[in-house]
Amino acid sequence: MFPPVPSLVPVITPVTPTVAAVTKIAISRVRLDDSWGAHLERRLSAAIQKWVALVVEDPLSFDVGRRCAAFVGNDEAISQGLLHTFSGKSAGTLHSRAGPLIRFVAWAKARQRKPLPFSEALLYDFLLESESTCAPSFGKALMSALAFCKFVLGVENVSDVLSSGRFGGLARSMFLNKRKRRQKPPLTVDMVKALERLVISEREGDIDRLCAGFFLVCVFLRARYSDAQGLKNLAIDEPEGFAGRLTGYFQGEASRTKTSFSLERKTALLPMVGPLFGLTAVPWFKTWLGLREDMGIPEGEDFPLLPSRGLEGGWAPVPPSATVAAAWLRGILISRGFPEARKLGTHSCKCTCLSWLSKHGVDPLHRRVLGYHKAPQDEMMHVYGRDNVSPALRSLEAVIQDIRQGLFLPDVTRSGYFPTQPQREPGPEFVEEPSESEVSLDEEDNVQDLRAEEAAADQVVPPWAELVVQDPDALVYVRHITSRKLHRLADESGNRLKCGKACTRKFERLSEKPRFMADMGSRITRRMGRVFVTQPDRLGYALTGPRGEV
Repeated sequence: MFPPVPSLVPVITPVTPTVAAVTKIAISRVRLDDSWGAHLERRLSAAIQKWVALVVEDPLSFDVGRRCAAFVGNDEAISQGLLHTFSGKSAGTLHSRAGPLIRFVAWAKARQRKPLPFSEALLYDFLLESESTCAPSFGKALMSALAFCKFVLGVENVSDVLSSGRFGGLARSMFLNKRKRRQKPPLTVDMVKALERLVISEREGDIDRLCAGFFLVCVFLRARYSDAQGLKNLAIDEPEGFAGRLTGYFQGEASRTKTSFSLERKTALLPMVGPLFGLTAVPWFKTWLGLREDMGIPEGEDFPLLPSRGLEGGWAPVPPSATVAAAWLRGILISRGFPEARKLGTHSCKCTCLSWLSKHGVDPLHRRVLGYHKAPQDEMMHVYGRDNVSPALRSLEAVIQDIRQGLFLPDVTRSGYFPTQPQREPGPEFVEEPSESEVSLDEEDNVQDLRAEEAAADQVVPPWAELVVQDPDALVYVRHITSRKLHRLADESGNRLKCGKACTRKFERLSEKPRFMADMGSRITRRMGRVFVTQPDRLGYALTGPRGEV
């Protein structure tokens, strides 16, 4: 027997080998008594602050400003109006729409120009000057932000900008310089088998087994990372009578999904169903449920399916970032002999089964249903039908059965998919269109624009902090290069952060304290045995409660 493979997922214990020791990935320090909902509320509060600053520049340009004209100078009235205007919008969407506009306002003020009402000539000059310094997608993001202002905030003079041929053409020209899109590859058959065997192996570390099971849930439910984190009410559906050894399904209900773009879908749970047995015919899902129970992982509306670990142990009701989760997936697979896993991301899990279906030639309708999409002409069928996913699930089971028996080899070249059958053509590729209704938690690389947006927010948005900090001007602040989370140094050496992390090359030191302090990494202040956390008020204006530390 071979010795067990050391755990490659971060565990906060002093004796067990961890991913942090092997791949230099440190788990986030999180507040154990802070709910996932509270985390999202703070992000929403920070987004509202940005939009208040934009509206205050010229209230009469915005519908909410015109309706609050009687409350001139009362930012709280505007904040409340924006809170209701943005009802149903995700905090990530609000941040992404506000960012380009804040950069434009800061640019105009630096040149003693009046940014609002919006002027096509001024916006064109701004985009022309920014062309060489911003990301290629910035022009498209700016146009999306302006369209958001028109259709959501009732800004009347935006139509002239959006219809401008030169402005739109410049945005398109910039976008054409974007790096060619390379979709994340799916997991290979051998990778999926390795994850299934890992989950049921008691010789392996529990944290690795827990993470492997979560990634398998994403694979067989065809779920995004963000959607799977919101899964509730996990259950197993097995036939009462004998129907074969490898029959049955597991299912759950997703409370937060990226494709929930209508009010009806935002207020409904999305049922997700997958085959109970995978490629190795082992009971990985049942084992994983038992492992979760043994490890004491809580369940509930505000608890993610894969939680973070706390600094002192225990489970925190905040999910790891998609960047961290993708590193866990790669670390687990690379350590088990899959160097090609370096190209994987969290979205690789969702596309795995869908790519098998495409290569096998399964009907596009079934693939669309299994990807949780529907065509407009299928609306009636879904409204009046019940268990519409059953035919598509049987198609997926047939494909998995062919893979088990070696009749279908999805990881070889196109000519070798079906080694024992005459040449068959794979089905047309199903490309999943991105939805902007809910921001995905998948990994992104837009550090260049984020730096510029943070600098602009410091100039445009009034001073605001997510947490109250003692003597903030005496501290030295750093940001994580990728996540952009704000931290403070623990001492003059600059080698360690206040939260306990090492200050590595992944952090950049700030020359001065930011005025707009959102997305702050935090360390709980403990007093008299109690855990204190500062919370923003409902509108995100006042911070109350005991002081926290960044």
